[in-house]
Amino acid sequence: MLLLPLLAALILGATLCLPAATGAAAGPAAGYYLGAIELPGRTIETRLVLSRSNGGEWTAAFDFPGLQISGLPTEEITIDDGGQVYISLRFAEEDLLVEFSGSYDAAANTITGNYFQSGMSFPFSLAFGDPHAAARAAATRLADLRKLVPEWLPACRTPGAAVGVVMDGEVIFSEGFGLRDIENELPVTPQTRFHIASVTKTFTATLLAQLVDDGLLDWDRPIIEYIPDFALYDETATEHCTLRDLACHRTGLPRHDLVWLGHAGFDRDELFAALRYLEPNADFRNQWQYCNLTFAAAGVVAEHVTGERWEDLVQARLLDPLGMTATTTSVAAMEQATDFARGYGNTGPALDDYSNYTPVGHFAADCVPASGSLQSSLEDMLKYLDFQLTGMAGGERIISAEQLTEIHLPQMAIGALTMASQETPVLNGGLAWAVGPYRGYYSVFHGGIMDGCTAEVMLIPELKAGIVVLTNGQFSALPKALTHEIADRLLELEPSQSVDRIIAVLDQMGGGEMGGTPVIGAQPETASPLPLASYAGVYAHPAYGTISIIAREDGLAGTYNGFAYVLTHLKDHEFIMAHDPADESPYPPLAGNLPLTFMLADDGTVHAVSSLLEPAVNPIEFARGA
Repeated sequence: MLLLPLLAALILGATLCLPAATGAAAGPAAGYYLGAIELPGRTIETRLVLSRSNGGEWTAAFDFPGLQISGLPTEEITIDDGGQVYISLRFAEEDLLVEFSGSYDAAANTITGNYFQSGMSFPFSLAFGDPHAAARAAATRLADLRKLVPEWLPACRTPGAAVGVVMDGEVIFSEGFGLRDIENELPVTPQTRFHIASVTKTFTATLLAQLVDDGLLDWDRPIIEYIPDFALYDETATEHCTLRDLACHRTGLPRHDLVWLGHAGFDRDELFAALRYLEPNADFRNQWQYCNLTFAAAGVVAEHVTGERWEDLVQARLLDPLGMTATTTSVAAMEQATDFARGYGNTGPALDDYSNYTPVGHFAADCVPASGSLQSSLEDMLKYLDFQLTGMAGGERIISAEQLTEIHLPQMAIGALTMASQETPVLNGGLAWAVGPYRGYYSVFHGGIMDGCTAEVMLIPELKAGIVVLTNGQFSALPKALTHEIADRLLELEPSQSVDRIIAVLDQMGGGEMGGTPVIGAQPETASPLPLASYAGVYAHPAYGTISIIAREDGLAGTYNGFAYVLTHLKDHEFIMAHDPADESPYPPLAGNLPLTFMLADDGTVHAVSSLLEPAVNPIEFARGA
């Protein structure tokens, strides 16, 4: 067994201290020794931390940054007066002894020798040095971001951004740009709170991994063994669906987002129960498909096995240990702060004077908290990313190395990533995280979009680096483009210059605009086949909620998921339902218009209405009430 697969599975314990041999004056000084173990075809970055007490006792611990392992304790350490160094580690689960045997060169301040494991020997070389030298050098390569980001903000139709980088445990960049509140001309700061939207899912995956550590959950145990009345549309999926399936988006369900976007009168438990009514469009475990509802269901499972709300679990197990005091689990809590970002959309050209931005109200995602309800600041997110690289908080390990590695491992192939195909040609779904090679380097990342805010976080484990970009621009290209720019600089690569390409792709997708082009006030070419009053009524679906239709003097109108609409006749019994401009809801509905088809019973009366609310499946049918 080689070092790489072995170390990735370790559960770390406490450092053991043993007396050193006498007369160690010729030996190495206490401090950091940086270098590598040379395996066939693979170099393992290695750091040895030597410490010596006043009584002469040596302690040692190893870090392997590329493997996300830090603080690995030693079983025995001996340094003799001739500078010979012997260090052993024993892995209890494997009952395996590995050894470092070498010598100290005082002139070069190095320790060199051989690493032994399972009868095999590999050379290692460690040199005394500054563990943060690489981070400080990287910081100099980021300095001119202070000029670049203000130039990219208007190009990306984004009022403000908070940008930060942590590397080797050091924050090497942290700065706010632009405005968090245009009307009051308030600047973005590292303390400004933004909606991080779906980046919340990475917190949930980490929480689930902690519960696996505690023996309360198992990634591969069927959900029905925890919650017997759990059900999906497909019987096979119901019987076999596990926490891993929920957390890596492979249940067969597409997004079905209109089930929750307007609350539909549901709470999280009712949404959990409504999953059984949602049609899949792919076979179980056959395709990766992003789905907020199934990830929210994973949060409900955590609540069930602990008896605590998701919000309280995240607070106690992650936010409090990490000192993330500015991170909130609800919009109401965020808006009590004095420094938070208002969301904005922009349908006009990129202007420096902010005149084309439209405010977007904050939407409370309380019914799907595990999927997207967190708000955080740059300062807090840098703490979080450093934790994701080490598993440590305040000097204590709060997630095992095994489970930290597990959530960052590929679980399901996704394919090509449209907006980054040149940099990340293939992509895999991890447990919440996306996993793929960024220009040849292993990377782990996730984005989020909500409430006129767009966020992106990225980990580059080989550099022990994390990048975060938080913005208050709807569908902003800045987080993805800037994350790539920063990654290029950290990796000392020529910049990929992806900002223009990403903006173009988003514009093609319609992501640069807010809302659609409602068909409001248009006159039908022909009269509807039935009197308008015949279509009025309340239509219900067990998962998608209720559409209420009324006949007015000026035509049909209705409400769906808390938003007001007007209906325009198209042909036969088909209508277009478009957002009513008189609706003053602070949160806009999805872009575009909703086609409605009224369905007639044998007696010619309207008994249902259908709409293509989820394009990946058949039209959703709402039954007319009595």
